[in-house]
Amino acid sequence: MKIVNTQFRTEEPLTWDEIKELITTGIYEEDFIVLFDKKSKNYIQMAEDEKGFVVESRVYDGGNFTHYRTFVEESEAAIPFFEKYFNDESIDFSAWENVTDEFLS
Repeated sequence: MKIVNTQFRTEEPLTWDEIKELITTGIYEEDFIVLFDKKSKNYIQMAEDEKGFVVESRVYDGGNFTHYRTFVEESEAAIPFFEKYFNDESIDFSAWENVTDEFLS
């Protein structure tokens, strides 16, 4: 079961349809969405940005992680990324920016 955090929700289990609705319409009220599960530390998140939306994902391999970032103009463009994460499928990060260094210090 995947769990969602937003400005107004904490560790709330939601169905895929509820998550999709949050992405397309709720993001404007909730400010951000973090989708994760308790089986791993991996997550995907989205927030409004001056250019549209920033989407980030953190992927762990052992004790190390890689943090990826991409930007989308419309919230609907993030649906395929969240759907892959929701279904435990791999996301192709080849077009995303690796921003791991921003989180290491």
